[in-house]
Amino acid sequence: MEHKAVKKAKKGLFSIVFGRTALILMLVLIQLIVLVGVATILNDYAVYVYGGFTVLAAVIVIYIINERGNPAFNKTWVLLILIFPAFGCLFYIWVKSQLGTRYIGKRLCMLRLDTAKYMQQEPQVIEALRESKPANANLAHYMQYQLNFPTYRNTQVQYFACGEEKFPVLLEELKKAEKFIFLEYFIVEEGYMWGSVLEILKEKAAAGVEVRFMYDGMCSISLLPPDYPKKIRRFGIQCKMFSPIRPVLSTTQNNRDHRKICVIDGKTGFTGNAGYCYVCAVRQDERLFIVALLGCGWPGNKNYKWIDARKLLSYGRENYHYSMLPELPQLPEIPVTEAAPGKEDPYPQKSDRSGYPPKQVMLKIHAVLSEKDCEKRYLLKKTETITWETELPDKLPAPIQKNQKIGTLHAKLNGKELLSCLVTADDKIDRITYKWYVDKVFKDYFH
Repeated sequence: MEHKAVKKAKKGLFSIVFGRTALILMLVLIQLIVLVGVATILNDYAVYVYGGFTVLAAVIVIYIINERGNPAFNKTWVLLILIFPAFGCLFYIWVKSQLGTRYIGKRLCMLRLDTAKYMQQEPQVIEALRESKPANANLAHYMQYQLNFPTYRNTQVQYFACGEEKFPVLLEELKKAEKFIFLEYFIVEEGYMWGSVLEILKEKAAAGVEVRFMYDGMCSISLLPPDYPKKIRRFGIQCKMFSPIRPVLSTTQNNRDHRKICVIDGKTGFTGNAGYCYVCAVRQDERLFIVALLGCGWPGNKNYKWIDARKLLSYGRENYHYSMLPELPQLPEIPVTEAAPGKEDPYPQKSDRSGYPPKQVMLKIHAVLSEKDCEKRYLLKKTETITWETELPDKLPAPIQKNQKIGTLHAKLNGKELLSCLVTADDKIDRITYKWYVDKVFKDYFH
């Protein structure tokens, strides 16, 4: 076993080489080179060089002052830039450029598009939630369309107060795996807990179960060897290190994978705390607003969750209101072919040849909306309105029975259906038959 002092020394050395210390030292060296270069080679242009850095520093300082962020951090940046213009400006531009972060963001967007077809929300689930508790339905809608996480029914949740309670349950569920095991963790260290999990993963991989394991690259500094993924792959386990630490020029050193997730066969899942989270609910005028903030306000910005929660609640109160269904639209009469005239449309007289054939018979219709649907309320944005859309035929053939289904009326919000109701016939309409014609001739010519 490696001596603790040696291990501590290695950890310190790694933190210097791979951390920001090396970068800061490099930028300080650049500052010194600039100073020496200006004093010697560019002595004649010293005014222009320092003038350029002064203008750049002024622009960056104005930008920092107007940027949202922790005032303490902003003051530190301003002080650094004012004291060391060249070093401060270059260091700030390097940090803010974050080329690696942009790449990761684009990659995540592509992965989200690739997996969207597997993350479809079942409308029946949302409708069931809306029936039981509209607030939960709104939260599910947000998770689907903003986070791409659908909501499922027939699920169970068990809470573990600490990792020690979760661990034996995790081992038992891992042993039950038949198809796949996916693990994604921030910190992993060799020891009893990970060793126990790894033994089960080896057994499952040997039995044909697909096993995938990903951990954050920060572990490679002191907790796990750099070639640990290669070692794990020997057991048939697909292993990936997220965002490995690169010396000096890495712009992704602060982009870490803080997830603690285990998924087994798509049926069982474990997740750990997200950190710096805040959940609150506010009821006002029969409106219930729920705010869930995840990873909001890392050290130095812990007050962000209060500020963001107030902003979201204010936005909800100002922009959302309950509304009932609008009045039913006036439905048109539908022409009926081969229809016998009714009582309100009597037989034409013998002298009235314009009555042959009888004039067009029109069917009156109405929508059937239940009392429950009439009393339903929907939480809408100020800019949203519920509209009615009809699904009716252009004409109908006789005969038609009273209360016969004619079509459908749909209530829609932003193109999505909220509910539908039947459109039925008001009256009975008979069809013109041979008997009708005989009766017509008899009445016209023999009465």
